[in-house]
Amino acid sequence: SRLEKCMSILRRMADKLNLEEKARAGLEAPAIAIDINHTKAITILVCSALVTVVSFKTPRLKIQALPLPRSFTSLQDKLKEAFGLKRRSSSSSSRVTKINPDDPQGKKPVTIQGNIEFKNVTFVYPARLDAVILKDFNLKVSSRSSIALVGPSGSGKSTIIGLMERFYDPVKGNITVDGTDLKILNLRCLREHIALVGQEPVLFRGSIKDNILYGRPTATEAEIIQAATVANAHHFISHLKDGYETYCGERGVQFSGGQKERIAIARAIIKNPSILLLDEATSALDGESEKVVQEALDRVM
Repeated sequence: SRLEKCMSILRRMADKLNLEEKARAGLEAPAIAIDINHTKAITILVCSALVTVVSFKTPRLKIQALPLPRSFTSLQDKLKEAFGLKRRSSSSSSRVTKINPDDPQGKKPVTIQGNIEFKNVTFVYPARLDAVILKDFNLKVSSRSSIALVGPSGSGKSTIIGLMERFYDPVKGNITVDGTDLKILNLRCLREHIALVGQEPVLFRGSIKDNILYGRPTATEAEIIQAATVANAHHFISHLKDGYETYCGERGVQFSGGQKERIAIARAIIKNPSILLLDEATSALDGESEKVVQEALDRVM
């Protein structure tokens, strides 16, 4: 019937949106989501009109229209997800600051010792101006030392790491590395001296070897194995059928959380960074995996 054809077309439209893939597109998502939002309004109007017309035409078509609410609910759920994506993406895009990591005028230090200082730093996210994350925050970390930031969720621990890599700028105060303000440094150069291991490590579709080499593309085979050994990853990698050539799959789906974490640590180690940042690197792991990963981190530090 015409109704069934219409519903079929609408379902194909919803499937074609491929919302999950759009969500992964990051800051490109707002424009996509806006289009989806318009589609939602049109779809609701079209379907409402169909129900009205069908209900008043013939009993046969009215009976055929009865399954519509369930089918439409499924379609509507997908479109609601898209609308939520628009809101989240708009919020994320509003946090993006005008920071150019390739600023040609930025200072490019040959070496970085790793002396870090936060001086009276106050910070709020642009999308949440009423929520002060850090206020007059001070921190001094000497080179070749290790410190831990302890606090409840939402207290600003990850924000400090984001400021350290200059994903954002503070609204007040300044942050220095070896006495030089981050705003003066060429960010691309600075980040070459920093390695980050997060709670949810990102693995790419390539092999384990490719993922480790991402830390330093010029590393040798021996250096890859050495980094993996220090990270407590060599043992499980060497027992895989294809060893270091094992395909990781999308986001490392082939491996457990502990295995992904150790590959990420190996990638950080091979970079030989002046500054190593750990953002709750073991908080999502089970007891056994946490123990192995913690041993690797202790060895690195």
